[in-house]
Amino acid sequence: KTDMAVSTKKLDFAASVKHRLGFLEYPDTEGMDEASVAELLLSPGEGRLKVLEWLLSRYDERLEELLNISQLSFGTRTESRIQKLLTAACAMCLCQSDDVDLIKGEGSLSRQVNFIDRLLDLVCLKERYLLAVNQL
Repeated sequence: KTDMAVSTKKLDFAASVKHRLGFLEYPDTEGMDEASVAELLLSPGEGRLKVLEWLLSRYDERLEELLNISQLSFGTRTESRIQKLLTAACAMCLCQSDDVDLIKGEGSLSRQVNFIDRLLDLVCLKERYLLAVNQL
């Protein structure tokens, strides 16, 4: 692929992620530009873990119980959080049980993009379904 094609694909992904997080009303990316939002989701760190926790719990409140999001504190062991995120993502058929690097944000760019894309698709589909049902 040419550099321009890769660059265009990254911009499309960034715009798509920003749009879908806006649709879901994720609060922590308000005021961020598209590139910053994509960088947040594709880079290892606390910000990425928070977004993953929020998305997974938004998809299924039982996953929120598994992740214990309201009880997570600054001192919570990162490895424990990552293991819980991995378990939840596996339950949603988003990855394999040994895909720790994918959860951490250390996998290949193409795998990261695919993972985030599929997770956002699932959460947005559920939200659209709930909106449609509530309008009946």
